[in-house]
Amino acid sequence: MLLGELKQFALPFDECRILNRQVRVGDCPVAAAAVTRRGHQVQLILLQYDPTWEERKEAAEQLDWEDPQPAPRTHREELFQRPAVEAALPVESLESVSFGGAAYPLSGGQTGEVEQDWEALLLLAALLRAGWDPGALADCPTEGMFLSRYDWREAFDAIPDTEGLLTLVPAQRNLSGLEAVDLTVPLGDCGPISLDLPDGPAVTVTGASLHDPWKQLEETFSHPKILAQFTPEELARRRADLEKLWTERCPRGMAYPVVCYEAEEPVSIQCYAKAWLDAPLPQPENGIQNGFCVMLWDQDAPLGPHGWPMKYAVLSDVPVPLESRDPIQVGAVRWHRRVDAAPLVLG
Repeated sequence: MLLGELKQFALPFDECRILNRQVRVGDCPVAAAAVTRRGHQVQLILLQYDPTWEERKEAAEQLDWEDPQPAPRTHREELFQRPAVEAALPVESLESVSFGGAAYPLSGGQTGEVEQDWEALLLLAALLRAGWDPGALADCPTEGMFLSRYDWREAFDAIPDTEGLLTLVPAQRNLSGLEAVDLTVPLGDCGPISLDLPDGPAVTVTGASLHDPWKQLEETFSHPKILAQFTPEELARRRADLEKLWTERCPRGMAYPVVCYEAEEPVSIQCYAKAWLDAPLPQPENGIQNGFCVMLWDQDAPLGPHGWPMKYAVLSDVPVPLESRDPIQVGAVRWHRRVDAAPLVLG
């Protein structure tokens, strides 16, 4: 590291406005410590403490010691591995912050455990020198303490007014779960099949189809809006990139199986083919394995038998011949549900 880089971390802002706003959510203290600015980039600094973090992490380590997981050999074994321990924090991500009546949209957000991030420790030291009062966090260990940095989308020459009621508006959270299933879906329409997802949402499968990405490519690059939006050179470059991708993933004459299903608006599923689940894991170059997913959507999708919109789950790992009439064999489903979180007022 260069001394110039160390100086940047030791003096992490050009301007700092200490907030000293806190609230307790259950047993978790949440502190809006400060708003900082470097150049035109303004950041909100947020700290949270998970009192269960160390206990849960130690329990997971003990379980790994007593019952170690063997290295996965198939996609199924890899998919159903014991999940890693994650922090239980009241605020997972933020959409905006407001002071009084002024709201400021936020983008991204980087969150990390303070104990494992020396840059975060340097930032906290700088905030303490600037007058930050940790309050309820003063007696909390850095193990289990998490610091988040949220960039403001707008650029500012100076930090705006931060007086008035401070309100954090969380982004939608994504709840998800993975379930093993034994599902056979014939091509075409079929009678409604309710998926058995014990802790998940209601999902009804209504049939299956095949998606030809090459046909979609031709339709896309002949659409008047696309032709008007790009120059011929840009169109040729983008088309060449897609043709290279599809040649590798789904050559001409092949198609992706698609499971058609009905679910509430904030719900989606991913389906995994039995053949893919039971296939041995590839030996990736340099130890890196690339994932790939195809997304289909239809803004004017019809409604299913329960009045919910129809959706599509593409099995992008198992292309089949276009002339195939074999039913789709699904061995696992991962469900996702987007949920809203209530705003958090810190006074």
